[in-house]
Amino acid sequence: MPIVVACPSCGARLKAPDAAAGKTVKCPKCGASMVIPPPPPPPPTQAGYEVIAPPPSAATTPEQQISNKLRQYEDEKNQEEYETSPFRTPQRRVGRYEETGPKYESDEEHYEVPARIRRPQRQSNWMAITGMIMGLLSIGFGCIPCGWFLGFLPSVLGIIFSGVGLAQALQVKTKPQPGKTMAITGLVTSILALVILPVVHLVILGAILSDTAERFEKNLKKEMDRIQKQIDRDIKKFEEEIDKDIKDFGKGINNPIISKPGGSTGRGSTGKSPSQNQKPPPQEPIYNVGQRAVAGDIALTVLKVQRVSSIDLDDTGLVVKADPGNVYLVLDVQIENINRSNASYNMIYFDLKQANGKNYRPQIVPIDNLLDAGFLSKGKGVRGKVIFEVEQSARGLVLVYRSLDIGSREIRISLN
Repeated sequence: MPIVVACPSCGARLKAPDAAAGKTVKCPKCGASMVIPPPPPPPPTQAGYEVIAPPPSAATTPEQQISNKLRQYEDEKNQEEYETSPFRTPQRRVGRYEETGPKYESDEEHYEVPARIRRPQRQSNWMAITGMIMGLLSIGFGCIPCGWFLGFLPSVLGIIFSGVGLAQALQVKTKPQPGKTMAITGLVTSILALVILPVVHLVILGAILSDTAERFEKNLKKEMDRIQKQIDRDIKKFEEEIDKDIKDFGKGINNPIISKPGGSTGRGSTGKSPSQNQKPPPQEPIYNVGQRAVAGDIALTVLKVQRVSSIDLDDTGLVVKADPGNVYLVLDVQIENINRSNASYNMIYFDLKQANGKNYRPQIVPIDNLLDAGFLSKGKGVRGKVIFEVEQSARGLVLVYRSLDIGSREIRISLN
C-alpha cells in the first residue's frame, strides 16, 4: 500500500511505495528534500487498503467541501496510477510535457502530479469596448472648433456598437454583466457628440458671424462715407475749374467791342457796357416724375422714386442702413442722347436741391443697375439708379442734371 506523505516545504501531497520508506527523496514540485516515513499498519477491517480518517476540523462551508472533494479526486487518481505502475528509478525525461499533467525533470526521483483544474476566464464584450472607444473619439473631435464633421462617423459607429454590446451584456443573467458599463458609456458619449455638440457649435458660429457681419457693415459704411467725401471734394474742385473756364470763355464772347483811340468805339457800338447789353439766360422749366424732360440734345426721365431706410447689397446678404433720421431716396432714371454725336453721362452730374438751399450729392452703394459713367451715341439711351441720402422730413426736393459737355443745359425735375 502506498505511503501518503506531505512535503514540509510546499505542502504537496505525494504517494510513495512501501519500498521507499526511510529513504530521502526530493519533492518533484519544489525540489526540497524529505524522508519517506514508514507505512502505518493496515486496519483490521480492510486488508490491503488504507483508511484515512477525516481531520478533526471537518469542512463546514461550501468552499471547504469543494476543496476536500478536489483533494479526494487527486488522491484517488494518484492511487490508481501508483497501483498500476510501481515506483520507478529516476530517469531524465526528454521531449514535451504530456497533456495529463506536467512532468518534472530531475536527476533524483520524480513523481507525476495530475494537471490542476483551471478556473473559467471571464469573457470580454468587444462590441461594448469598441462602442466606448468610438464614443470617446467622437467627443474628442466634437470639442475641436468646426470638427464635428470629423466625429460624425465615429459617433454613428459608437451608437451601433454600443447598442449591440449592451444587448449582449443584458443577455447574461449573472452579475457582473460583462461590458454593460462600457456599452452605456459609449452610447451616451456618441449621442452627445452627434446631437448636442453640433447645436453648441452652431450657436457659437452664429454669434461669431453676426459680430463679424456687424463690424463689416460698420467698416463698409465708414469707407463709403470716406470715398463719398473724397468724390465730393474732387467734383467741387472740378466744377469750380469748369465754371471758371466757362466764365473766361463767356467774357471773350460777350465783349467783342474794342475801344479805338480817342474814345470812339467800333461799328455797331451803342455806347453801353457789355453787361447792359447782355440779357439774362432763360429759366429752364421744372418737370415732374414720369415726364420726359428735354434740354438741348439731352432727354431725362425719372421713372420711379422710392424712399427706403435700408438697402440690400448684391450677393452678400448684408444691409446698408441710413443714418438715424435719414432715408435713402432711390431714383430710377433714363438718359437719352437726342441729337448729339457723342454725349457723356455720369452719376456725378446729378444734384438734389432742397427748398431751403441744402444740397445733396449722390451716394455710391453697390447694388444692381446703379448708374455708372460712359458715353451715348446719337439716338441711344441708358437706364440706371441714382441714390441720395436725405433727411426724413426733407420736402421740396428738385433733381438737377447738368452734363459737363460744352453747350449742355440744365434739367430740373421736381420729386414731390
